[in-house]
Amino acid sequence: CARFCSSKLWNHLDLLRVCKHWRCVIEGHHRFWNNVLWQNDNTVLKSLRLSAAAPIYADANQARKWPSKDSLLAILDQLPRIRVLSIYGWKGQREDSSPDYMLDAFLRREAPQLQTFAWAGLQRHDISGQDWIEQSFPSLQVLNLHHVDLISPCPLFAPTLTKLMLRDCWPP
Repeated sequence: CARFCSSKLWNHLDLLRVCKHWRCVIEGHHRFWNNVLWQNDNTVLKSLRLSAAAPIYADANQARKWPSKDSLLAILDQLPRIRVLSIYGWKGQREDSSPDYMLDAFLRREAPQLQTFAWAGLQRHDISGQDWIEQSFPSLQVLNLHHVDLISPCPLFAPTLTKLMLRDCWPP
């Protein structure tokens, strides 16, 4: 127990290995899984499945390597229940991680629970929300964008924002 009962951050998957009882309890508790695990495609899918209908916190910046396109698409399919979506590009980013399919998720799904949206690509990209399904973002409080050209009107500038960070962005 000493290994798991410290004040350090836990690796959620290590807890599954303690014993059958812990595994059963952990797999049955949906809020344990709502913080998406980015280790690989299987852990992403397992997190999404076991989180049931709980809100999702998807922070790809916690990953050791850039998530696969399939992992990102599986998470973006759950956009209506995502509270935190934080995706930054880095040097280890894969070529198939075009920002287009990430931003295209907003064309197909609402995002009523989205509270934090942080996004940065390795290259400058346009964001035009004119055709997005969600036009008001009723819960959005934190917006953090890097290397973006904003095209007016941009629905991400919601009246509910409490924190706005724009780095190397062009205004509408």
